[in-house]
Amino acid sequence: MDRGALQQEYLRRRKLNTFQERRKEGRTAYTKASRTAIIVGSLGLIFNIMAIVLPNWRSSWVGLIGYGTRRNWGLLYVQGRQTTFHHTMFDNNCKWYGHLMLGNSCLSPICRWYLLKCNSYFELCLYSYSAALGIIIGTIVQMLCLYWTVALTTRTLRWAANWWPVAAMLNIAGTVFWIIMTEGIFEDLNEESWYPVPPPGLSFILACASGVLQLVNSFLGYSLHYMWPEVDPDNPDQFDSGTDSEGEEDEEELDPDEKQGGYWGYGGYGGYGGGDAAADGLAYPFAPYSNVYVVFRVPRCGATQAEVCELNPYIFPALHRDQAGDPFLRKEWYDIKAPSMFSVRNCGKTLVSRTQGTKIATEELKGRVLEVNLADLNNDEDQASKKVRLCIEEVQGRSCLTDFHGMTLTRDKICSLIKKWQTLIEAHVDVKTTDNYIVRMFCIAFTKRRPEQVKSNCYAQSAQIRKIRRKMVEIMTQEASKVQLRELVKKLIPESIGKEIEKQTQGIFPLKDCLIRKVKIMKKPKFDITKLMELHGDGGDDVGVEMMRPEAEDAMNTLSADVAAADDD
Repeated sequence: MDRGALQQEYLRRRKLNTFQERRKEGRTAYTKASRTAIIVGSLGLIFNIMAIVLPNWRSSWVGLIGYGTRRNWGLLYVQGRQTTFHHTMFDNNCKWYGHLMLGNSCLSPICRWYLLKCNSYFELCLYSYSAALGIIIGTIVQMLCLYWTVALTTRTLRWAANWWPVAAMLNIAGTVFWIIMTEGIFEDLNEESWYPVPPPGLSFILACASGVLQLVNSFLGYSLHYMWPEVDPDNPDQFDSGTDSEGEEDEEELDPDEKQGGYWGYGGYGGYGGGDAAADGLAYPFAPYSNVYVVFRVPRCGATQAEVCELNPYIFPALHRDQAGDPFLRKEWYDIKAPSMFSVRNCGKTLVSRTQGTKIATEELKGRVLEVNLADLNNDEDQASKKVRLCIEEVQGRSCLTDFHGMTLTRDKICSLIKKWQTLIEAHVDVKTTDNYIVRMFCIAFTKRRPEQVKSNCYAQSAQIRKIRRKMVEIMTQEASKVQLRELVKKLIPESIGKEIEKQTQGIFPLKDCLIRKVKIMKKPKFDITKLMELHGDGGDDVGVEMMRPEAEDAMNTLSADVAAADDD
């Protein structure tokens, strides 16, 4: 397969796997986050209803839990927003959760109005302080949620793009006035206090204003959600507001504010105040009915999708990757050179990203482990049952010099050997070669029927199995400890070690298919470039054959002519 076909196949599989994984992860994350948000919103609604219905002082703690619960909803969407695949179930759950949030906002002033009906001072004091604590804690948590959410998605804060800060300030002001009112009731409203006592309904009015602002904010987010177009990754010109459907320029010149509106520049809400502010960015609702917004940075009027994704990689990571260009333009191909103990030296190619800054391409290649079939390395189909692992140790030019890193039998070969009516015997041992490689070798063997045997099975006894295993360990240690790694590999290719085991265990029990099942390099000596070059035959690149060019007959050696002239004189 040529380089172009290999590149196209790699890109096709990568796109397919990326899309499937992104779809699966997005569906799981969005479903989990939306269901959790609905559960928490339902709990907050139930707690607020209980705070109104319960007649005793325990409702104060129920109200505290209700405030704390309904204020923590912003954290639940951060997990689901990490992925970019939109799921229908998530959108539907967001709508239901939006209704729950609106219900909680409407119940907030009702809970405060219920406090005014308390006759017992103990109940009033306990309820007011606990509710005030719940409001303060909930407000702080919501501020942290807003900061975390916006900073995580866009890494910028645009507080003016939301009505929520005004609602939060009104909540805090209502809480402070409620504490002052409670203290005034405690000291007796008829007596003069060192501070002015506000009327009891002021806190209720502030709470109503806060709820109305959150209600309006939620509806604004809901309306903007339906103005926002669906993202189509297959249509790169979807967000071009300066061209028509056929790709031609519009004849009518649009106003910059109007041109910015609609898709990228809906700036008439949330404190942006029209087109001038809208040209700077767009506040997009974090979820339908929500009052948390993320801010888009728009480069200019009529911006294309690629430009917007380039400026907002944290909002559209998938689209940003798709519009970044062909990933193969930032990669390089390197040739893989096998050691000299194999017949085929050029065994393949590998990809690596080009050198960028401190990320060097050659350093990324070093240590990469490759798996090649032995039949391809030796041009012998009879050796197709073995797989060789090669590790890149050094890079010279465009050539990657590799070293032996292990060997294993293919799974189909092992499965074809295992049969019934016979005994399977395995052994393994760690051996140190003469060049300080520690190698772990696994051997496998099967018993076979003796000549002229009548029985259908050939099971070996436990004592015989122990003797055979001991003999396996002894022969593997003897064969590997006296040679270097390259010589050991030459023994592994024709299975000379397995044949030696079959020969020496014939007196214990006859064996067949005695093979070195697996070889692992457990420890390597310190890297030596000289030994690696010897292993590759004085270099990784192919060297040409020296050619002797005969000298032409009419060529004259001036030095020889001068010497001959001197002899004549």
